[in-house]
Amino acid sequence: MSKPVLTLASTLICAHGGQAMASDQVSRVTIVGTPVITQDMALPIAGCPLPASTSPGPCISGRFTTAASRVTVMGHPVLLADSISTSTPAGLPMQVLAVQQRVRAL
Repeated sequence: MSKPVLTLASTLICAHGGQAMASDQVSRVTIVGTPVITQDMALPIAGCPLPASTSPGPCISGRFTTAASRVTVMGHPVLLADSISTSTPAGLPMQVLAVQQRVRAL
């Protein structure tokens, strides 16, 4: 079943509540004026409240391991609301809290 495509306006957080933001832009494809996020983009995480003195320390970045199977932008699969992700160094999945509802993909 199709799922909403993630854009730069989507809200992504680490398992501890730190905000993940795509650092790259593929402005070739936008949804309501906002660029989509593709699987190869780096997602730095800011504001992870996990203390640096604990192991493994605060989340600093995230990466998606799954993406759309049929929709790409310039050869890179777009991310979907149900795409699987991992944060570094904790290794926990990130959460998608808010997405656009206009465009869906497989």
